[in-house]
Amino acid sequence: MTDAPKIFISYSHLDETPWKELIVGHLRVAERQGDFLVWDDRRMEGGDDWRREIDDALEAADIGVLLISRHFLTSNFIMDHEVKVLLERKQREGLRLYPILLSGCNWRSVDWLERMNLKPLDAKPLDSFDDAQRESQAAGMATEIGHLLKEDRESGEEIDDLRAEAEALGGRLGVTEEAVQSFLDILDERHVDSGDLKDKLEEIAGQYKEMEARLTALDQDDPVIGEWIEQAKAAIDDGAFDEADDLLTQAEERDLSAARQAAAQADQRFLNAAATRAVRGEAGLTRLRYLDAAEHFAEAAKLVPDSAPTLRAGYLAQQGDALTRGNRTLDAIEAYQQATALDPDHTWLSIELGRMHYQAGHLSEAEGAFFKARYAAECDQDERDLSVCHNELGNVRVAQGDLDGALRAFQDGLAIAERLAEADPANAGWQRDLSVCHEKIGDVRVAKGDLDGALRAFQDSLAIAERLAEADPGNAGWQRDLSVSHEKIGDVRRDQGDLDGALRAYEDSLAIAERLAEADPGHAGWQRDLSVSHNKIGDVRVAQGDLDGALRAYEDSLAIRERLAAADPGNAGWQRDLIVSRAKLAGLAEQGYVSESALDHWRAALAIALELQESGRLAPRDAHFVETIQERIDALIAPAAGSGG
Repeated sequence: MTDAPKIFISYSHLDETPWKELIVGHLRVAERQGDFLVWDDRRMEGGDDWRREIDDALEAADIGVLLISRHFLTSNFIMDHEVKVLLERKQREGLRLYPILLSGCNWRSVDWLERMNLKPLDAKPLDSFDDAQRESQAAGMATEIGHLLKEDRESGEEIDDLRAEAEALGGRLGVTEEAVQSFLDILDERHVDSGDLKDKLEEIAGQYKEMEARLTALDQDDPVIGEWIEQAKAAIDDGAFDEADDLLTQAEERDLSAARQAAAQADQRFLNAAATRAVRGEAGLTRLRYLDAAEHFAEAAKLVPDSAPTLRAGYLAQQGDALTRGNRTLDAIEAYQQATALDPDHTWLSIELGRMHYQAGHLSEAEGAFFKARYAAECDQDERDLSVCHNELGNVRVAQGDLDGALRAFQDGLAIAERLAEADPANAGWQRDLSVCHEKIGDVRVAKGDLDGALRAFQDSLAIAERLAEADPGNAGWQRDLSVSHEKIGDVRRDQGDLDGALRAYEDSLAIAERLAEADPGHAGWQRDLSVSHNKIGDVRVAQGDLDGALRAYEDSLAIRERLAAADPGNAGWQRDLIVSRAKLAGLAEQGYVSESALDHWRAALAIALELQESGRLAPRDAHFVETIQERIDALIAPAAGSGG
């Protein structure tokens, strides 16, 4: 047990009964299995040096669970000692903190707490639930804490493996081995899931090189600041981001001081200070600290003089991008709105604002932003931007239910993409744009019931995807596009009643998915694509009356989904996929009159759906799952019960 992850419970003794006992009670269930060790101050024995015991537990903790109430927030020892140490460890080494709101209190006035996602969901206090709901919420939170610790352990093991490959990774990413090691420290600190490590490593390396380029471009006529900048460059090369941040802070403050003292040089000083703060934003992105990066870009924008509105808009756009990455969509919209107000003719600012509104479900606002972007693109005669605007408007029209309008928009985008691709056939980007336009037109034609037209569009998209994949067979993106095209053609063939043609298309899609999954078995997306292909083949086999073939396909899909769910049990999407697979197997068993097997699958699906419902992770669109599955179980049981009478 000594090597097990450790949980530190920070709480007020006034909240011990029933709240601390409720939370710790559920955590103890997993503790008995050796998954982790739960520590609170009731573990101390008589005669112990209590202050040292607490300090040792604070330093040994792998996660801090904070039981928030007015008693907690007004306790001098908790706030001035326990919380202080935990926050310092969070800042220094990325310690996880898990705040649980016990009862209503003015927690939003506490700066560090207001930035966190309080549990239960939507920061609803535990004392607002009835007794049964409290037990369910506590059980769900205990499960989530266990999942977080398990993810950290698995991610740490994967990071250790990557450290051994640091030299080779550095060569592939175009950075030094030392930089790769610092990137891996960042991934470890930010608790990145093991399945996302490689993608995040690529992201960090890209941001790192952008940051170095921006740092190199800083214009300094102050030799002291110039020396600090050079030292910051060296620190960044060594992966010493904190040291670099301190040096850049000194440079920024010296520039600000000089700017305030010398009015004639103020604008340039403020511009330099803003540029330096923006480098800190780039460093934040490099370290996956998206919200910190957003604050830096916001401050950089404030430092820009009124005489440089375009530059200020650029920093605000970077703030919006960082907020988007940090899942703060509404805040990102506000940043992009400020940017577009400063630079209304910048097409891509309006496009990004429209995309943010679309993501938030603000269709009218998204439409307005895309119209504005389209006008700017027409004025600039930028055909590529114009094509993008048509496609984005088409997406809005689809969401509005205006399929005719969507089709016109996608066709306008297609016409431009065809001109660009014809003028520069070697440009893979133009070719992919063309493929996407055909695919979007195909989707709309399917929605309109024009299956022949949809098939032609998907075949046109497939032909382009085949050329791209053939020209660059190592590009996983082109291969996945090819797989998707085959799958869409299979869907249309199936809807047309051409089951043999659908099966061939799905098998072509499956073959590509298998190659991608084999080349990168740790990529959860490729694994899920593979499971979807198996399911679609199973659906066709059912329609052909080949129940044995369907069973093999569905079981292959289920096996993949069970592995994904076992590797990431907290992912509600994987759990939903398991419900779908179980439902397909249950339906197949019913067709074969194997009631017991059908009941087993339906009951397994029901257990997953109930767990998602009780933990608050069942999506609204899936709210019918529990009732529908229960109806199928009841229908199978009723005949058997009747026959016994």
